[in-house]
Amino acid sequence: MKDAVPVKSGIKLEKGDIIISYTDGIPEQCNMSNESFGEQKLLSLVMKYRNSDLNQIQGIIADEVNSWRIGNAQGDDMSLLLLRVK
Repeated sequence: MKDAVPVKSGIKLEKGDIIISYTDGIPEQCNMSNESFGEQKLLSLVMKYRNSDLNQIQGIIADEVNSWRIGNAQGDDMSLLLLRVK
């Protein structure tokens, strides 16, 4: 990729902001109707519980994904990292 040109960018984080990093295995988990959990559902959970403890948010996401795919085997690895700016 010798023609690739790096682009410098940045964001300003403020106290209380949450950074979420996850593998594609989370939004791609499917229910019995073969519907994906989706990024919007994941981000909605983070927004809904943004004032909660990060461990609690992680647990809620895990519970919601597992409830979503009930009856289906886990289709991919699932990794999630949550960070809060202090």
